[in-house]
Amino acid sequence: MGGETLRGALEVRLGSDLKTKGIRVQLIGEEVAGWKSGTKGEQGGHGGKQVNERKYNFKVERTLWGFQRSDESAVFRVLKSGTHRYEFDYELPLNLPCSFKHAHGKILYTVRGYAERPKGVLKSNVEPILIFGSPTAQLLRQMKPITTENSLTVGGRL
Repeated sequence: MGGETLRGALEVRLGSDLKTKGIRVQLIGEEVAGWKSGTKGEQGGHGGKQVNERKYNFKVERTLWGFQRSDESAVFRVLKSGTHRYEFDYELPLNLPCSFKHAHGKILYTVRGYAERPKGVLKSNVEPILIFGSPTAQLLRQMKPITTENSLTVGGRL
């Protein structure tokens, strides 16, 4: 729910040393809609013009290890092989709309972790976050925390 604190951890498993400027987590809340405008006759029989809209409720990035992305003097450092765990938290904005998916649109909340590398970005899986509407008092008494873990595994030299 909006206003709650989202807590998680990113686990990075490295089979070899990793040259990186930083390990980061990105949290995104977005609304996406798509539809065709007009009629088939208006666009030469092709069903109208496709219209797509995107709005971000929030889009934040946290550096869990290394340099901030905005630090222009940042240099690549070596993260040693092994397993590294980085915890994070984020207070969700108030009054967020519920997660939603339909043929013409969706409200989606995700978290992803990645490493900034010399030849691009190494990404982990994107994990969905479900946001529910304001619960009743009875539902609040029945709710239990949900936890999920995801890891990024890198083997060999990249």
